This record gives sequence, C-alpha cells and structure tokens, in this order.
Amino acid sequence: MKCDLEKLYTWTNKLLLASGLNADHAGIVSDVFMRASQRQMGHHDLSYLPQRLLWLHEAGVKAKAQPFRVSEGPAFEVWDGDAGLGELACATICKQAIERAKTSGVAFASVRHSNHFLAASPYTDMGLEAGCLLLVWSNTDAGMSGPGTGKNIIGNNPVGFAIEVAQAAPLSVDTCLAYSSLGNLRDLALNASEVPSYWGNDKSGKPSSKASELLDGGAVHPIGGHKGFGLALLHEVLTGILSGGTTLDQVASGGGINTHNQSVLVFDLEFFGGRQEVAQRTADMLSRLLQVEEGLRLPGQHSHQARLQSLKEGIELSPSTLEQLRWWSHKLDVQAAY
Repeated sequence: MKCDLEKLYTWTNKLLLASGLNADHAGIVSDVFMRASQRQMGHHDLSYLPQRLLWLHEAGVKAKAQPFRVSEGPAFEVWDGDAGLGELACATICKQAIERAKTSGVAFASVRHSNHFLAASPYTDMGLEAGCLLLVWSNTDAGMSGPGTGKNIIGNNPVGFAIEVAQAAPLSVDTCLAYSSLGNLRDLALNASEVPSYWGNDKSGKPSSKASELLDGGAVHPIGGHKGFGLALLHEVLTGILSGGTTLDQVASGGGINTHNQSVLVFDLEFFGGRQEVAQRTADMLSRLLQVEEGLRLPGQHSHQARLQSLKEGIELSPSTLEQLRWWSHKLDVQAAY
C-alpha cells in the first residue's frame, strides 16, 4: 500500500510519544525512520518500528533516555546513549560532530550504551544537508563469522558515507561488512530465495545457497575474507574501544540491547576548497570512471531515484508492517493513519 510520507511521520511520531519519548526525541527518531524508508529497500526502515516499540515497552530500552556527553576536546566528543533508541543516540552525535566541524574542519564523535541505529543513510544525509562529508560506523551483536570459521563471532558492522556530486545524485554508500545484512537475508528467506554459496554456511559448517539455512544456526562470511574481517575489527576499535563501550561478545546477543556503539567522522567541505568545488571534483572523478565503463552503476544512484519517487508518490508499506503498526496503535490508543 502506498502511504503518504507526512501521514507516516505523524503516525510514527504519535506512537513514539505514546511510548514515552518527549516531543524533541520523538521528532528526531521519526525523521530517521522517514529518511530510511524513502530508499524503498523493504528492510531497515519503518518495518523495524514495531520492534523498536517492543523494545521500549518490554526489552529495557529507555523511552526517557537522556544522552549525555562523557568527554570532549577541540574536535571530538564521546557520549553515552543512556540506553535509549539507537536512532536518537546516533542522530545526537551527528549533530554534535557537524557543529564542531564547522569550526575545526574535521570532528569525531562516538556514543556508547546505544542500540541498533537502523541504517547508515539517514545520518550521511544529515551530513550532506550541512555541506559535509559524514562517515558513520556501528558495531553490532555477532552476526558474521571470521575468515575460515563456521560460527558468528563478530558483528556485520555497518558503515556509510555520502558526498555531493555536482549536477548528479550524491555518491552514497550504506552497507555492512558481511555479504548480506541479516535484514536482507530475512527477506530472502521469506521468499525462499537462493544466494551465492560463498555468502556463508549452514549449521553443519557447509557452504549453503539457502538464505534460511544461513539464518538457522549458520553463519554469514565477511566480504573479502580476511580483508573484510580486518575492517570489521577496525569498526570495533572506532566504536566500542574509543567510546569505552562494548566489543565483540560483550555486545548482547538477540539485538544488542543497550550495548551497540556508533561513531561518526565529519569533514566540513568549506575547509577543503568549498562545498561546490568539492562537489565538482567528485563529479570529475566519477565522469572519468564512466568514460572507461559507460553505464556503470554508482553507489547511491538507485536510492536517490527511490527517494525522489517517495517524495512524490509516497512509500510502499507491506501488509505485515501495516498490521503490526495498527496493532500498536490500538494498544497505545493512537489513531492509525492507514
């Protein structure tokens, strides 16, 4: 069903308010969900809102959380998310790092005691709008194997960045260091889809082309084997180590409740030749790529077109997501938008 973005924002906001968030925090989290849903990926979007509501009511995620600064310097800040929603914690450090970058050129911020942050693109979009290059990392509970191992021992550790391109869609990456995110695998499993056998193994340790077997006691491999695993360890350093938070097996299984950590690194492009100049440099770089390989699909093109379509036509919500949101609306005495 196609749903209007403004109506969905209002609905999301009311559900969060009814769950105990204050008006400012509910607005911040609702904005993150809207940004993520405009990509029309089918996962890591509003379909995750019922889970967040469950966490707020039954799993110990704090609705009244007040993220607070732990330490700071001229170009860095470390925060504690106070066991609140990851969307709130990560958006908070993005705002703080962007503000510091406006005076220092570059700024880093990290937050501990956070939760799942949904997706990277909402935060990299915040950087774009501020005229910045923003990189964001998160560690997660174990959902990826090591190279040559048969069990999940480290998070798939999402990462993203976005930079403006003159007269074109932004260059934007939102990915994880496993061959597939768990959300994508769940969608593939529901459709009984096959996947490349090198993506992972089943619970017996044998390569499997069935998404369901990778989820049912199996393991997903890191991209590029030992190279992806090394980058995943870097994520643990940038997020858990620098924030003073949790790493690896210390991140709670089953969703990482209150034990995720995020970090962002922000470059204010005015310090690097100016926003328009950097956008033109990036456009020139990409044009050279396209001269060599015409028709090459660049990261961010699909999501940019989907966003433009969403702003014009609304977004598609599955019957299952709508049913769950209606159930929560009834439980919380909130009028459903659809």
